[in-house]
Amino acid sequence: MTQIRRRFPAVALLSLSLVGAVALLFCSWPGEEQAFAESKKKTKPPAPTTRTPYTVLGYNELGMHCMNEDFSEMCILPPFNTLRAQVIDRTGEEPRIVTSGVTVSYSIPGNTISSTKTNFWEYAPKLFGKPLLKDVGLTGSTLSGIMVPTAGHDWSAVGIPITPLNDLQQNDPFQLAKIEVRDNAQGKSLATTQAVVPVSWEINCNLCHNTPGISVATDILRKHDKKHGTQLEATKPVLCASCHADAALGTPGVKGVKTMSHAMHGSHASRMSSLNLKN
Repeated sequence: MTQIRRRFPAVALLSLSLVGAVALLFCSWPGEEQAFAESKKKTKPPAPTTRTPYTVLGYNELGMHCMNEDFSEMCILPPFNTLRAQVIDRTGEEPRIVTSGVTVSYSIPGNTISSTKTNFWEYAPKLFGKPLLKDVGLTGSTLSGIMVPTAGHDWSAVGIPITPLNDLQQNDPFQLAKIEVRDNAQGKSLATTQAVVPVSWEINCNLCHNTPGISVATDILRKHDKKHGTQLEATKPVLCASCHADAALGTPGVKGVKTMSHAMHGSHASRMSSLNLKN
């Protein structure tokens, strides 16, 4: 053994051991692969004996939706959330996407009212140029209702006016919506699912726009007036998307004026490096 150690140092012996281990790991004896395959067949879990004839997949297409908490002076984004669902019929040999013959409804358990949680409906006529019934969103959607079929072979509810506060006045930015599919012929429930409806009004500009004696929104509008020669402070409340095109709201904006995203990020990019944004 001593002679072996002299002729083969410890490192060499270790290498030989590793080679042997690898060989054992990757090599097999005759018939061993077949035996392993047979054992896998025996341990394979049984196929489900039953399956639901229909299934529905629900999702929110926007991710976290931001909205203003106060609309008395300006509006960046209103309460506006979107749910989508796809219904699949699995009764035949091949799955089939369902676009008719059923009713797809949605509701948000624990959140049945928004008008008592925000002043959006008080200022909506001035901001968007049209009166809105309480708890009715800009597209006519409410906190519960019927989804409509789309050209994309799914169903949608656009512009749901949900806020982060549930009916217990608790801040919940990740509330769950219930989506249910019913047969039109018999009214029978075919499938249900849940989908998150994310919403937050944590957007705030108070780290910089914090002039004593005035609100954050007034500070923003005043600085905008000074830099661009506008009169926004005197015409509050102001909808930013009325001038700056906003894809989220579908507003065209004013020709020659930067989009909301371009204006916001472009204007602030050179000013943010000196801030310690750890909050």
